[in-house]
Amino acid sequence: MASEDIAEYSHEELTDEHLRQLAEIAHDEVETFFRRNPHLHAYQDAYLLSALTQGGALHYASGGRHRVKDLDIHSFFVRIDPEKTQLRRQRQVIDFGTSVFGRHPEDVRLGFKGRHVDSIFRLVDTAQLGDDPVEAVRRYLQDSSTPTAFHLRQKAVIALDPPALFGTVVWHNRAADLNPGYDT
Repeated sequence: MASEDIAEYSHEELTDEHLRQLAEIAHDEVETFFRRNPHLHAYQDAYLLSALTQGGALHYASGGRHRVKDLDIHSFFVRIDPEKTQLRRQRQVIDFGTSVFGRHPEDVRLGFKGRHVDSIFRLVDTAQLGDDPVEAVRRYLQDSSTPTAFHLRQKAVIALDPPALFGTVVWHNRAADLNPGYDT
């Protein structure tokens, strides 16, 4: 697919270079959030990891058997304040930039050069400070009854940040691979 093509889905392969670009976006989102919200500084130490999720992660984990509508990044944090249900109220929408994925029709309306990236922060109440980040997110996906955990466990979760976890398959619902159209 050419970078200027407009289509609801892209079948182009997600490469490690694409993941590196997403890791940079995820890292920048977390840094920017805490720079703008110094009153939430305690949550910097509660950061677990950022990951590519949903259809893009499933496409990557399955070796390109699925397709990409948009790219979703979830950043996970230990919930240290039981009264706090979220760190930021809504997802941030970021332009991935010119790439082989072309643009979704909605991205054209937004004025983006490429597919959009949804950046979402999640508090994990099944984790504690000091937990292994990958195991903490896996436990959240397995044990949490939240709608977010339910939807994320239907597809895949691929760690992007911190760098030591880059590319780690945190979760891969292999049953979804049996239905390559199952990525919306």
